[in-house]
Amino acid sequence: MAQEPRSNFEELMEYLQIHFMPAKAKPFDVISSYAFTAAGTPERTIATFKVPQNQIGVIKWVGQDSDQPAVFNNSTWNLKINGVAVPSWASVEDQKGSVAQPTPETIVLNENDTVTLTCILSTGTDITFGSGTPLVSGRLKGWYWPRGGK
Repeated sequence: MAQEPRSNFEELMEYLQIHFMPAKAKPFDVISSYAFTAAGTPERTIATFKVPQNQIGVIKWVGQDSDQPAVFNNSTWNLKINGVAVPSWASVEDQKGSVAQPTPETIVLNENDTVTLTCILSTGTDITFGSGTPLVSGRLKGWYWPRGGK
């Protein structure tokens, strides 16, 4: 069964809801951290957000940080939606945006989507440098609104 073509108005409304926070939208701003105790540990979730049922969401900013800058030479970051890496955030080995000043993004999320920012600290990394155990942090910031705008 063919889908009805969308009107210009519907397309405009979708564009506006994604790029400008709608009046009925609820903001989210997830900031969390993880302290690595050993290099070469499995991929760790640093920050996560799940879009509520009957809602649509958008991530507008993503940030990553470490209390030890050398970590960015020895780590791999991924941003995933439902376990699948977002192409622009697949196997990132440098800092794209900090927690204080996250990088602008526009990643649309559907209801029940789970987005995770993960980090792997490479095997062989000296985790005793600097102040000791490296602490990495992540930030996911955006909004979600009712499906259909109601």
